Amino acid sequence: MSGPRALFTPFANKAEKIELDANLVAETNVEPWALQFKLGTAGYRDLLDPEDLFNFDVPFNGLSAALILEARAQLADEAGIKSLHIGGEVRPHTQEFIDIAARIYTAHGISVHLRPKGMRTTPIWLSSFGVFYNELDGGENFTASHSQNYKGGWKPMEAAGGQLLEMAGMIADKVRELVAQAKAEGITIELAASGNDLYHYDFDPVDAYVDVLKKVVPQTLIDEIAPATAKGFRAGFCTEGGSMAPTARRIFDALDVTMDDGGSVFFTHEEESDTFHGIGILDGVNHGVDPGKWQVYKYVGAQELLRDKQCDVFFIWDPDGDRFNMVTVAPAAQAEEFKAAGLEVDPLDDDRCCVFFKPNQIYFMLTALKIQSLEEAGELGNYNWIVASTFPTSMSIGEVATTFNKRSDAALATYRVPVGFKYFASLVGDLEKQLADGVEETCATDVTGIKTVFGSKPRLLMMAEESGGAAMGPAEPVHSRTGKNTSLAAKEKDAMQIGLMSLCLGARLHTQGGSFAA
Repeated sequence: MSGPRALFTPFANKAEKIELDANLVAETNVEPWALQFKLGTAGYRDLLDPEDLFNFDVPFNGLSAALILEARAQLADEAGIKSLHIGGEVRPHTQEFIDIAARIYTAHGISVHLRPKGMRTTPIWLSSFGVFYNELDGGENFTASHSQNYKGGWKPMEAAGGQLLEMAGMIADKVRELVAQAKAEGITIELAASGNDLYHYDFDPVDAYVDVLKKVVPQTLIDEIAPATAKGFRAGFCTEGGSMAPTARRIFDALDVTMDDGGSVFFTHEEESDTFHGIGILDGVNHGVDPGKWQVYKYVGAQELLRDKQCDVFFIWDPDGDRFNMVTVAPAAQAEEFKAAGLEVDPLDDDRCCVFFKPNQIYFMLTALKIQSLEEAGELGNYNWIVASTFPTSMSIGEVATTFNKRSDAALATYRVPVGFKYFASLVGDLEKQLADGVEETCATDVTGIKTVFGSKPRLLMMAEESGGAAMGPAEPVHSRTGKNTSLAAKEKDAMQIGLMSLCLGARLHTQGGSFAA
């Protein structure tokens, strides 16, 4: 059932107000929602109505969003925040939520930084990087990641591009305070005119991101893609109708990775779709679009493309570009061997089988490749490289590092954090602070009390979590636009990094006559 009325006009080019009093609090059922509202490990996610922004029978609607954003704006005022980025992916009402945020923030005098006109979407990793690189006071991305399209989400971040930690609880408390005040005496939420002078359509850090990406994924690896393509190598990427395709096309072009007919790479499900092209819906049940779910990776057309030899490997990105998976082929005669190694295998044709990977298996291979490439470049011994993972993630990823240490004179460190990429961001931020403070031997203590000493040049070789998200750091710190800030590594999961690294590995294996499985 829809709400009693629309409380404002989305994209209105005039100022508006939401007058919230006790009667409207009761009508919209907002008080019970506010009492349980909180920001979790992935920000805020909840049910929305794809057809009605003002359906107050679902938790995430025009009013609840306005309350969250007003709470954020008031706390921003108190903290002296003057500039915020706002982005999002493709799910229903994303553009409306972006504009609600912009109108509320600009009503508070905060300048907002949006994608250039004509660019609708922002992958989560680009929001994170751009906030840091453009030296903004923070930002946010309206995303529910891999969830069903009837769920909405909001992920706020601080100035370094990591997810809000301390302020997250403050926002939840402020939301409850606003609702209590509305019930007692009424409140007014101001919405400035859409497109006013504090709107800046200048958030496009792609060129700077590419410069950093070339430092994270060694150029020597990227250079192997073209020769492999000349020998027939080709990779497909399913973008699930999400935010990745427009930005990834620009990045591949900047890297001279050819696309489409005769190219190294092609996309499927490229057109942006707030239903994700129906991916993940089986027998009438919507399972979401997590690339790690079999309802997704077995039903996106990978088998047909691999069977017809249109590609050698098939990659999958989720809608906001933070999760990743792959499907490839191997000799059918070795199917039982692959199963014994923990891989999921299905028949494909007389000679080949189809092999499905899990995130842990992918990051195991990429960690090994990164170590090998750093050794080839002579950079392995020059820095204190760290392989970090969440506690539920397979121990095998860290064991790649410890095994390499035993076979060489390397001193790769391992470290584990709780579930949630924000804890990787916290680790990176803490290391950055130690370096800024002149600490000679950086270190960190995990939640079990184990202290790990890293050294004077800590670098993030791999940060991987069990759910399918990961990111890596370069050998040298990255500088923001004016050099004001530096960063050791990404503060958000980055499946563009992981996709490119996997593409490079696929090209190398093809040149050597193999594949990811064989």
